[in-house]
Amino acid sequence: DTDIVLHIGDISYARGYAGVWDEFFDLIQPIATRVPYMVSIGNHERDYPNSHSFYSGYDSGGECGVPYMKRFPMPRARSSVDCYGFDIGSAHIIVMSTEDDFTSGTVTSQYYYIQELLLKVNRKKTPWLIFVGHRPMYVDSTNNDIPAGDQTVAKTLREYVEPLLMKSKVDLALWGHHHSYQRTCPVYKEKCTPGAPIHAVIGMAGQGLSKNIE
Repeated sequence: DTDIVLHIGDISYARGYAGVWDEFFDLIQPIATRVPYMVSIGNHERDYPNSHSFYSGYDSGGECGVPYMKRFPMPRARSSVDCYGFDIGSAHIIVMSTEDDFTSGTVTSQYYYIQELLLKVNRKKTPWLIFVGHRPMYVDSTNNDIPAGDQTVAKTLREYVEPLLMKSKVDLALWGHHHSYQRTCPVYKEKCTPGAPIHAVIGMAGQGLSKNIE
């Protein structure tokens, strides 16, 4: 039986067309009305120039995250950023936005919300800790574009977020964006490390499969 759905970004690909959102909700209604349908924001919901997104591409078609945030009222740490945590059975799941600032350079950065959420986890109540975001921290990809290429983003995530995951002993990190299925050994600082998080890219349900794999 299905207990929960985690939809990790690139939700409907509406990109500015409200009717696509309506069609998408009709499609997910049979499952979303029976179990928790939990989401994280992706580039096709958030990114647009001058919208304060971390990356300034045109991927959202001008939506700038507004329809997504209004249609999916998740238990966010603050209303403007898609960052939150919740319990499901014996697991605690923390969701971050890879499309908003996650570096430690500014007081308003999501980095501090992630840090706070990790520190609050009660491992006696929820011994399993799962971390979720759209763009992957570890990925097999040939895209090294700056600033938003797969490897460029992964490197930044490893610089700022990976130490938080390791310190809090996260068990599993789930990512999307790259339309493929990939998984790692328990890994930290690009080396297999006992006790480190296992990372899985589960974007194989995306809009066409990615082929830029080494």
